[in-house]
Amino acid sequence: MKKVSLLIAMIAFVCGNAFAQFSYDFTGCPEGAKVAQTLGMPWTTWSDNPGSSEDGVFAAVNGDMAAYFANGVDQVVALGEKTAGVYDIEFDVYIEENKIGYFNLMHHFPCNSDQAIQIYLQCTNDGSSSSTTMSDGHGTAHCGSNSSFDLPCRWNDWMHFRIHVDLDMDAAEFYFDDELMHTWQWSLNSFGEDGYSDRTLGGIDFYPPGTSNSAFYVDNVVFTSQGGEQVLIGESFEEYPVGGKIAQSAVAAGHDWWTTWNNNPGGANDGTVSNDYASEGNNSGYFTNASDQVLLLGDYETGVYDLSFDVYTPAGKDGYFNILHAFPASDNGDWAMQAYFNAESDETNNEMWHSTGHGSVHAGGALVADLPCVEDEWMSVRVLIDCDTDQATLFFNEEEIYTWQWSLGSFGDPATRVLAGANFFGPLSTSQFYVDNIQFTKIGGESAPHFVITPENIQETLIEDEFKTVEITIDNQGNSIGDWMGWLDFGEGQGGNNTQVLNYDLDPDIQTGANVSLVGLNTEEPVQIEVGAKFPATAYAGAAMGTKVISAQYTLFEGQDSGMGIVEGTPLIFRIYGQGVNDQPGEILAEKEIPYSSIIANDWNVATFDTPVDITGFDVWVTCSFTQAVGGYPMNFDGGTPVGEGDYYSTGGGFRKCHEVFSTSYGNIHIRMTCQGTPVPATWATIDKNYGSIMGGANDVITLSLNSIGLSELRYEANLVIKTNDEELAEVEIPVVLNYDPDAVEESTLQLASIYPNPAASQVTLEGDNLNSVAIYNVAGQLIRVVKLDSMSNNIEMNVEAGVYFFSIYDNNGRNSVQRVVIVK
Repeated sequence: MKKVSLLIAMIAFVCGNAFAQFSYDFTGCPEGAKVAQTLGMPWTTWSDNPGSSEDGVFAAVNGDMAAYFANGVDQVVALGEKTAGVYDIEFDVYIEENKIGYFNLMHHFPCNSDQAIQIYLQCTNDGSSSSTTMSDGHGTAHCGSNSSFDLPCRWNDWMHFRIHVDLDMDAAEFYFDDELMHTWQWSLNSFGEDGYSDRTLGGIDFYPPGTSNSAFYVDNVVFTSQGGEQVLIGESFEEYPVGGKIAQSAVAAGHDWWTTWNNNPGGANDGTVSNDYASEGNNSGYFTNASDQVLLLGDYETGVYDLSFDVYTPAGKDGYFNILHAFPASDNGDWAMQAYFNAESDETNNEMWHSTGHGSVHAGGALVADLPCVEDEWMSVRVLIDCDTDQATLFFNEEEIYTWQWSLGSFGDPATRVLAGANFFGPLSTSQFYVDNIQFTKIGGESAPHFVITPENIQETLIEDEFKTVEITIDNQGNSIGDWMGWLDFGEGQGGNNTQVLNYDLDPDIQTGANVSLVGLNTEEPVQIEVGAKFPATAYAGAAMGTKVISAQYTLFEGQDSGMGIVEGTPLIFRIYGQGVNDQPGEILAEKEIPYSSIIANDWNVATFDTPVDITGFDVWVTCSFTQAVGGYPMNFDGGTPVGEGDYYSTGGGFRKCHEVFSTSYGNIHIRMTCQGTPVPATWATIDKNYGSIMGGANDVITLSLNSIGLSELRYEANLVIKTNDEELAEVEIPVVLNYDPDAVEESTLQLASIYPNPAASQVTLEGDNLNSVAIYNVAGQLIRVVKLDSMSNNIEMNVEAGVYFFSIYDNNGRNSVQRVVIVK
C-alpha cells in the first residue's frame, strides 16, 4: 500500500495511519529551528505569528528530537474547526526536574476564553493562573467541570496523553498513560460553563504557564479521525495514456498500487489502458487471456473495507477476478474469493468454460453462488470485508449475493483475515473484459484488539491425589478480533541422553510393504506438498517434555511406474514448527534439507537438525515438504486409523487433515521426530484449550487443571505463556506454582457419587444427586476425557489399559470430589 510523505523544509511529515489527519515525530527536524516557522500549518502560535518569540524550537531529549516549549512560548496546533465526527488527539510530554508544563484544547481558534480542557503538569491550579504551584507527582485537570482531578505526573519520564472527542455524541474522554481518567460533555468549557463553547474542535495550545521554571518537551503528536470513510484507492484510468500498460503507467504517475502476478510492470501480464468502453470518463482497464493484473490493497488484518468496481464483457467474451489473503500467493488457501463473469468453473476450479448469463463464485466454499451476468453492459461488483468480525459479503449490481467467513480460502481452506490484493485475470481463450471506476475504501475508525488477562499469577497447594482447577480469563476490550495462543512452559531438562521417538504411525514393513499406503494428488503439473503431524503437550508430557528435537524422519517408497513420486532433482525439506493459532503451525524453529541425490527409497530418510529444538510445552509440528511429480505417489500413510493429529498436509495454504478432506482415509503419515535429553515433570498441570479468536467485547476462559498424582517433590513451577495479536500485550507469562503437601489431612471426605463395580473390567456406573460432569485422569495425571453426566445414573465405557484412574466429579453446585477407579483386564 502506498505510503504518502510530504517534504517541507527537509522535514518528513508522514501519516501514521490511514485516518491520521496528521502525525509528527519530529525526526530529522533541525535542532534550534522554530517549530511553526519550519513546519507551517497546522502549526502556528497564539497570535498567529510563526517565527516569533511565541514559536517553540526543536530540541533533543534522550537522543530523540522533540518540540521544546519554554517560558514565553504559546504554540498552537490548529485542528480545523471540526463540527462533526470522532477524533483522537495524542502526544507525549517530557518535563525535566523542577520544571512545569501546561496545555489546553480549544473549541475555537482563535480562542476567546473557550478552552475545552486545561491541564497543568507537575503543578496544581485551582482555576486561576496566579495560583499555579509546583507539585512533584501531581497535575491538575479541568475538563468540563468547576471541580478538577489529579494527574500522577512525574519528572524525567515521558507521559502519554490521549483525548477522545466525539462531536456527534457531544462526549469526550481523557486518558493518561492509557488509563481513562475522566469523561465529560464536550460542549462545556473547562470549568463546566456554556459561555462561548459548542461542539466544535478548534486546536491545541502548548503553553508554559508563565513562570521562569516553565518548560517541557512534546513529541509524537497525532490527530486521528475515528469515523467516517476514507478512499484509499480511487482508480479511473484517466491519468494514463491510452494503449499504455496499466502497472507501468500507474508507477509513472506515482501510483504504486498496481503490479502483475510476476511483479513485472510493463510485461506480458500487464493489462492495457483502453478508451473503447468506460463506465465513467473516457478510459478503462482492458484485460485478456494474457493478463494477470494485481491491485495491491495493503495487507490489512483489522478494519472494515469496501472494494468496488464496474466490469464489462463484450458479447461472447468473459472475465474473472479474485481477492487474495496473501500476495505473492502460493495456493488455494491464499485466494479469499473468486468470481467469473459470463463464465463458469467446476467445484475444483480445474475446469472452466464460457457461459453467457452466468458467473461462478467460490467464497469460503466451492460454487456458493451464480452471478446473473450480462453482455455488452456494465456490471457493478462490490465486496464488503469486515476483518474485525471475520465476515465478507459480495454484492452484484447492488444486490446482496453471498456472505461468508472471511478467514477461509475460496474453497473453505483455513486462511487468515489479511486483505492483501485483488487479481484481474483472463482464464480462457475467450477472456476479454474491461474494468473501470475502482474504489477501495476504509469504513469507520481504527480498530485493534486489546487484551486484559487475569490472574497475573497462580499458586495452589494440593494434598495427596488431589485435583484443583483455576480459570484464566482473556478479555478482549478492543474493537477487532483478538487471536491468542498459549501453553504451559515447563522449562528445559538439564543434560542427559535419553532418546524418545514421537510418532503416530504404525511401523512400515520395508520388505513386504505392509502398513504402507502410497497416495498422490491428482494434478496436471508438479505440486509442492508438505505433510506432517502435530504433537501437543499432552502427547509428549510424560516422555519428552524438556528435551530437544534432534532429528526428523520420513519414508518415500517406490511405486509402480512412478519412482519415488517426486520431481527428479528436488529435495526433501524437513521442518519443526512451533505453536500457531487456529490449529496451524507457527514459526519455523528448525529446517533441514536432504538433496535428491541423498534420498533413500524404501527406507527412513533422517534429517538431523543443525540446532536442536527445545520442546517445553507448546504444540510441536514435524513436517516434510517435497515436489510431487505428475502421476507420483509420494504421500506415505500407514493404512491404519487416523489418530486425529497424524495426517496433516498443505499445498501452500493452511494445513488440513487428510481424513477430513480425502474421500478415503489412509491412516497416519509415516513421519517421526526423535528427541533427546532429560525429561522434566509435566503431568501435574494441563490446560483445556491453547488457542482462540475473541470478538471485540467478548472473552475466553482457560481452565488450568492441577493434580498431585504421583508427585514426589514439594514444589513444581511452570509458566503459562500467552501470545496475542495485541501489539500492546504481545506476550504474557503467568507464573504457575503447585505446592505439594503429602502430609496434610483432607478436611472433607465428600463423595459426590457412588462408583461401581470397582475394580471394573470395562464399564463403571456413577450414581449421585445433581451430577454435572466427570474428568478422568490416568495415574500420570494426564486427562483422558471429560464426560457430561446425567443428574442421577450414568454408565461410562472405560476403553483403556488396565491400571488406576482418577475420577474428578463435579455437581451442578460446583462441588468437586476425586475418587479412585481400578480397571482390570
